[in-house]
Amino acid sequence: MEKFRFFGFSFVALMGMVFLFNFILHYPVRSEMSEDDRVMLGKKFGKKAVDIEEDINKAPHTYEEIVAQLNKIPRFRPPQNNHLTEEQVHKYYHVVNHCWERFRSYRRNYLKQIQGIGRGVAIFAQGSTLLGLCQIEGMGEVEMTEEEFDWVKQRMFEVALFAVSEKIKSGQVQAEEKDQLLMARDQLCRVLDFYKETDKIEYFPEKLDPSRIPRWNVELFLRVKNEFRYRKINFENIKFDSQDISRAAQDLPE
Repeated sequence: MEKFRFFGFSFVALMGMVFLFNFILHYPVRSEMSEDDRVMLGKKFGKKAVDIEEDINKAPHTYEEIVAQLNKIPRFRPPQNNHLTEEQVHKYYHVVNHCWERFRSYRRNYLKQIQGIGRGVAIFAQGSTLLGLCQIEGMGEVEMTEEEFDWVKQRMFEVALFAVSEKIKSGQVQAEEKDQLLMARDQLCRVLDFYKETDKIEYFPEKLDPSRIPRWNVELFLRVKNEFRYRKINFENIKFDSQDISRAAQDLPE
């Protein structure tokens, strides 16, 4: 259980912080809800809010159940050629999309109804738990282990940064694409740890090692780029010249 991590913290550590914070403030996460709690919360926020809070309260148990199922899957062994499959990209996108839907529901049916400082308390106390819950739920639905998910994300972001850098280098960037493209480049550098934070944040896309990126993955990116999503990374409205990118990828390994 300790090996499952989010932003450098283990799930156990995050859960400990959540429940310690809740113990001090007595709001808004409870280890369990009495019938009176359910009725009161239902009257105040509605049934969906009750369901959301109960899901968050049951997160440790849900996590353990899903991990037990994932442990039955044969251990993931990365291929030596670093080739991604389209199925892996689809699975990754399913997990990310599941988390988006979870957070949309949380924001719409729960968070928006909390006034004042309580909203900030709710985000602090529940945000990390909800992130861990939705991610493990998504992995369980597509039967993808943490090791495979992390490996797939790394390969996806490497090839995405390669394509983004080549597009910027080509100079063929439309005005409406520029901000989104630069935002994606910076976010990819963050995820791949190609940045330094001092007085200001500096990004170093040149640290990307092209020898780790097979042409196969470049072709896959060009086919299903809209599923290469993460936070502010969104290529739906960015056009990549397939011929230019493929030409730039000619020196990459197969």
